[in-house]
Amino acid sequence: MMLQTGKKRNNPPLINRAGITLLEVLVAISIFAVCIVAIFQAFISAFDAQLRAESYSRALMVVSDALEYAEEFKVPQGAEESTEGATRISWEFTQNDIEDYQKLKEIVVDTTWEHGKRNGRFSLTTYFWNPQK
Repeated sequence: MMLQTGKKRNNPPLINRAGITLLEVLVAISIFAVCIVAIFQAFISAFDAQLRAESYSRALMVVSDALEYAEEFKVPQGAEESTEGATRISWEFTQNDIEDYQKLKEIVVDTTWEHGKRNGRFSLTTYFWNPQK
């Protein structure tokens, strides 16, 4: 038999660290959820901007068409309205004389549109030279 001299060491039992704890799983799921929400918010914002740009372009084309094909540039009086798909577009022409130039007219078209809950507004201005005046 052999005698040992010196300090006796208490070795703790080995702990298996190969698995993950519930707290680590919850933290990982929380970080993943925050990332997913941010990505979805970016997609929703991009989709909303695309719909807004599409409505603006559609309203601009409708009003430009109405302005281009006005007969001999007799400006329509009052408001007009059109429905393009799910977008309702309304516009109103205003004709202004320019004091310094008697033959020049300023035509302003105020336009509004509604597409669901989205509303927009813009104004289009052009000038018309009437050489007969």
